[in-house]
Order: sequence, then structure tokens, then C-alpha cells
Amino acid sequence: MSLNPDRDRLPLSPTRRALLDAWIRAGASGTTATIPPRADGEPIPLSFAQERLWFLNQFAPDVPVNNLGFAVRLQGPILIETLEYVLGEVFRRHEAMRTIFPVVDARPVQRVLPFAPAHLSIVDVPAGSDSARRSAIDRLTATLLREPFDLVNGPVWRATVLRFDEMDLVLVVTFHHIAADARSVTLLKRELDVIASAFLNGLDPKLPPLPIQYPDFAAWQRSVIQDPVLDSDLAYWTERLEGMPPVLELPADRPRPARQTYAGACYRFDLPEDLIAELRELSRSLGATLFMTLLAALDLLLHWYTGQTDIVVGTDIANRTQAETEGLIGFFVNTLVMRTDCGDDPTLGELLGRVASGARAAYSHQTLPFEQLVDKLHPHRDLSRMPLVQVMFNLRDDEGAPELAYGPLTTTRLPRLFPGTAVYDLAFDLVDGHRGAFVEYSTALF
Repeated sequence: MSLNPDRDRLPLSPTRRALLDAWIRAGASGTTATIPPRADGEPIPLSFAQERLWFLNQFAPDVPVNNLGFAVRLQGPILIETLEYVLGEVFRRHEAMRTIFPVVDARPVQRVLPFAPAHLSIVDVPAGSDSARRSAIDRLTATLLREPFDLVNGPVWRATVLRFDEMDLVLVVTFHHIAADARSVTLLKRELDVIASAFLNGLDPKLPPLPIQYPDFAAWQRSVIQDPVLDSDLAYWTERLEGMPPVLELPADRPRPARQTYAGACYRFDLPEDLIAELRELSRSLGATLFMTLLAALDLLLHWYTGQTDIVVGTDIANRTQAETEGLIGFFVNTLVMRTDCGDDPTLGELLGRVASGARAAYSHQTLPFEQLVDKLHPHRDLSRMPLVQVMFNLRDDEGAPELAYGPLTTTRLPRLFPGTAVYDLAFDLVDGHRGAFVEYSTALF
């Protein structure tokens, strides 16, 4: 059977497309890449993505630009000790949540700490009306998410319980992006659900063993950076991005500061369900994915606002092309540069064809770390903006049921936490499976 990822217009998600492409490329070379466990006793390097965040943290340690987190409201009988046990079991499984990043011989390294039971901080919140409790949750979760992390000494996570009374708690878990990405947050929530359900029912949790840990991936990534596949990726991206505009000149409300402030805000809105259904049908009819159709619409919008025909937008890809990484918590995500030609007044079909072709080619060459691409291309470094891309677009998988019940205990997933920061000028984040959409923007510009 012969498969060509650029020819076969299968409506796969970016993650499934990447797995398919990795399988095709491994078959073409006659090998299948596997990630071995790291050698004991040797210093563990940071992955390329981790290294970028580490240096950014040294440059701006008090700016919570790379803080992530989630909050769950628990209503019913639940003990603090139960929550500590459940969290501890997840952290026992995943070394990424027990890693610190000290400096050895003038370079940051990873050091995995032995497992220690998780301990929750308790914040007693005065009871009141339900609206007063919701206001307190919004205020306190925002404060917790903005607290900086000490990457050198750790820990890279915090867990806090907001306690209104013994039957109404909010669990807030925050961590640094260097330890986990968005896919990891979903995995973390799922494992918490599995362990909690098993524990509350007196059963052993049924979670698959982990063949490797994130530090193994980081060491492996460093060892294969000269792999021929990465050479092929670099050649592709060098040609693909040749002559690209240095910046996307968005019309701003304020002069751009000389340095990024990372101050940001988030605007949330819902897309009409009938519009989403129509976009899905349009995508299917044109042999594209919903992501490609939405990206084409954003490219057109940016073309109208900037007057530029050469539009460059970044997007995250899970970058879990090896089977060993699928169930791991860690910072795997990679940034792909999506370049679209909006010139010559294309029809919708023509524009979507350009976007789809570029996206499929990008998925086929996603292995090269974004940090290595920036290093090889040597773009003009401007401290006022991110290199290569200033606008991001992502369509993420749904995180699952917003509410779960364990007998008399009900857990409710609370809205996405936002630390009040922005890495990019604009970042569009949509969630596949429901109508939620988020636009993060730099308040220094807009």
C-alpha cells in the first residue's frame, strides 16, 4: 500500500496526521524510532523547548507567562487526605512533575527528585451566596496562577484547596509550562479521575505502565538532532520560509514598546452551533479539516487588516509521534510555522487548498524543534516581539465531561484559568467539541 500524506486528503486531526506521517516516514527508511531509557547517573539535558523556557524564566522570573493550571469544584463528602493521595499517585507516575532545573557546569540540567507525598495548601474562604463564592473563586484562582515558580529549586507545581466548608471545595493545580503542555493537562485530569474513582470505590486504579519518562525523551531528542530526518525537515523549512516577511504588521492601538511586556488579557466568546456544523460540512466537502478551514478564515482576516498577502501564523502540534510519549506528562508541544499566500484574490476553494497543502506538508516535517529552526534561520531578533510568528492559532481537543459524579461527590470543571499574560500579539484558541473560543492579546498593543 502506498500512502502520500500530501496527496491523500484525509480529514485527520493534526495529531493523527502527525502519527500517520511518522509511520510513513519510518517505513520509507526501514526503521522505527524508539526512545530508550536514559543512562543512569548521567546529567539529563533539557529538551530544546524546555531550554527556551528556562532562559526566558531567567530573563523574567516574576512574569507568569508560562504558568498553566486548572480548577475543579468538589461538592460533597471529600477529605483533604484523599485529594493529596490522588495527586501524589499521579506525581509518582510522572517524573516531569518531580523535576527541578539546576545549573551544572554553566548549563541547566534536569534533576528528578525522589517521590514525596503531595501536600495541599488550604485557604479557608468565608462562606456566602453562590455568586459571592464564584467571585471568590475567580479572584483567588487568578492570584494563584500568577505566582512565579522557582525552576532551579522547585517544585514546578502547586496544589491549593479553596475551602468554603467541608462539603464545598475548589482544587486549584498550577504548574510551569516547562513541566507540562496542554495535552498533559488533559492527561493529568484523566488520571486524577481514574485514580479518584478507584480509590473511592476501594479498587486499584487501572492505568497502563509508562515505558519511558519525559527526561528520557529530552535525552533522546538531543541525541538524534543530527538525524537525517531532521536534516530533511530543516531543508524543507528553510525553503518553505525563504523570503517570508519579518513581521506581521497588525494595526495596533498603541505604539509597540521596545521590549515585550508580556501583559495580556483574554476575550472569551461562543461560536454558534449551527455555524460550527456548517463549517464542518464545508470542510468535508472540500477534503479539508475544520482546523484548515478556520486557519484559512483567520489568514483572510489578517490579510484584510494588514494589507499583506504573505500571511504567517504559528500553531502548536502535539509532537508525540513516538508511541511511548502518548501517555506522558511533559513539554512535548512544538510550534509549526503556517505560511499562506493570500495574493491574486483567491476563491475560497483556492485559499483553502493553499492552506491544506501547507498544513499537510508542515505535519510531515514537524519533528524539527521550533527553537532549532529559529537558530538556523537567524531571523532579525527584536525584543519587542516573538521571532517568526506573532499570531498563533490552535484548535484543541475537548477536555472531556465538565461534570463527573462519584456517588454523593460531584466534581465540576471550572472555566479555563488565565494568568493575565500574552506571549504573542494575538493568540486564537478554539476547543473542538464545544463552542468555546478564546483570544489572548497583548495589552501593550491593544
